[in-house]
Formats: sequence, C-alpha cells, structure tokens
Amino acid sequence: MTPTTKLIEKPVLGSLVDTRQFNLSHLAAPESLARRAVREALNGRAEKGRVDDAVLVTDEIVGNAVRHAGGAVSLALGVYEHGAMIEVTDRGHRSRN
Repeated sequence: MTPTTKLIEKPVLGSLVDTRQFNLSHLAAPESLARRAVREALNGRAEKGRVDDAVLVTDEIVGNAVRHAGGAVSLALGVYEHGAMIEVTDRGHRSRN
C-alpha cells in the first residue's frame, strides 16, 4: 500500500467533497489550466495562503511533467474536508520505485 493510499484511508483528510479531472494532453501550456482549475476548486474551501501553495505545487508538478516526462496528460483533483489531493499523469514510460 502506498503512503498516499494510507493517507486517504485514514480520516485525516475527512470526507471527499469534490472531484475533478482535466485532460491536459492537447494543451501547449497545460500549467495555466492546471493552476486555474486548482484555484477554482479550492477557493472558498481553504485559506488564501493554502490555495496559493496548492497552485504553486500544481504548477511545479505539471511543469516537471512537461519538461522531464514528455508532457502532462491529465490532472485529477480530490477535495476533502481537511485537504486536497492533486494528481498529475504524465507521458513518462519509465517505471518508478
């Protein structure tokens, strides 16, 4: 079981409030859509500083996928009562441990 799965299974994040998925594969600059999507999903649900942090982290993750893994394919957001999960799928084919 991955550490992420353990975190979700524990009641630390609370109940799932919202989920959203976005196709990033067709975009020349997917970071822009990803930043906007995270900001919109979290506005009113978290303090501004935390929203800004989540947007920054998302920008970094998507940017890394673009620069180092052949491009970002999708963005999935899980918004919980006490947190959020941001998942980026990239085009990389290398297996990761």
